[in-house]
Amino acid sequence: MLSSGTREAVFLLGVDALVLTAVLGLTRSPSVALMWGIAMVVWAMSGLYAKRFTLSLLDDLPKLALGVLCGVVLVTLLPTHHGLGLVQGVGVLLVASAVGRLVGYPMLRRARAGGALVHPAVIIGAGPSALALAERIGARPETGLRIVGFLDTVALDGSPAPLLGEPQDLVDLVHIHGVSDVIVAYGGVTSENLVGVLRDCYGLPVDIHVVPRFFEMHRMAGGSDQVWGIPLENVNRRPFGGAAGYLKRGIDVTHAALGLLLLAPVLAAVAFAVRLELGPGVFFRQVRVGLDGRPFTIRKFRSMRGPSRNEESAWTVTDPGRIGRVGAFIRRYSLDEIPQLFNVLVGDMSLVGPRPERPEYFQDFRREFPRYGHRSRVLPGLTGLAAVEGLRGDTSIPERAHFDNLYIENWSLWLDLKIVVRTVAAVLRGTGG
Repeated sequence: MLSSGTREAVFLLGVDALVLTAVLGLTRSPSVALMWGIAMVVWAMSGLYAKRFTLSLLDDLPKLALGVLCGVVLVTLLPTHHGLGLVQGVGVLLVASAVGRLVGYPMLRRARAGGALVHPAVIIGAGPSALALAERIGARPETGLRIVGFLDTVALDGSPAPLLGEPQDLVDLVHIHGVSDVIVAYGGVTSENLVGVLRDCYGLPVDIHVVPRFFEMHRMAGGSDQVWGIPLENVNRRPFGGAAGYLKRGIDVTHAALGLLLLAPVLAAVAFAVRLELGPGVFFRQVRVGLDGRPFTIRKFRSMRGPSRNEESAWTVTDPGRIGRVGAFIRRYSLDEIPQLFNVLVGDMSLVGPRPERPEYFQDFRREFPRYGHRSRVLPGLTGLAAVEGLRGDTSIPERAHFDNLYIENWSLWLDLKIVVRTVAAVLRGTGG
């Protein structure tokens, strides 16, 4: 069964489809369908089909206008375009999109208030701000939120919902009560203790929202939502989910295939040089930890003398006597990493992500530094934020885990592009190895 959030998105998509039908009937311009389709893509990327508790046409108007403008401008630039002009197209489609929201939003609010679209929620924290939020949610059923209970060590008197347990019980309670939303209002719980609890929800069908510490002074923008003046910051819990995940994978496959094709002469030259220096066996294979802790085999060009089992005997190998001139050169310019494009192509890795570690060290680091294991929420990468910050080889594990998790929480295609540009610059400077 579809979740309430998904049904709301489907409903809004249906409203926009009906609006398009009406506009086509009035304008009789085939290009309108393409304009509207481009606009809907922009709206989706802007979050206009995502679940939001406060629905407001005036709040959404800038994003609606941006989508319409993108659609109309791109289509009117086509040499085959005939029909609505630029100004006329923007005016007609902007009015149509506003009408769609004026019709759709009240219907969603009524469905939520009547219980047809419900978002069961738990609040982490049972302090004054949490109780104030719960009271506002209870007074405004049009948000769709229904408070199942609180998670905290103690609860204040007068709580409008029961204390279900402590934050550590969150994952179990999500399953038991069918929770779709988790709202962090702190209470007696520290941020330090909450990070691991919230990351344990990765993979569960729940959305996480945080009440800012100084919410009275908080500036609501971007990914913020609100419930009657109390802002809620949405946590990017599923950075590679939905269309964005498919887009990232598509970019990985196309660029890995193109890279292997364009670098085929380089691959052949490096393989020949490694064969001359080290003898038979130009590739080095090693088991690494991938997505969700699953092992896979990584491929690299050999760069050191000696059997491969010796290369696995230490975390990093710095003995210059084992590295010849070819090995030093390909390490310096990261040419030994090129075969990992095959790992990207088959889906073991991504172009950008946390660098993969060997199983024995992964387990050791996870035991010593609990947040290290959170890196495996996504595919490992050929390069990553920690890597371009210089955290490779014998460097701080906590700092490496921090930057890897920072990348996951803040992922975007633009961030990937910045990391790739910095990686290329580092390779050209010869700072690898």
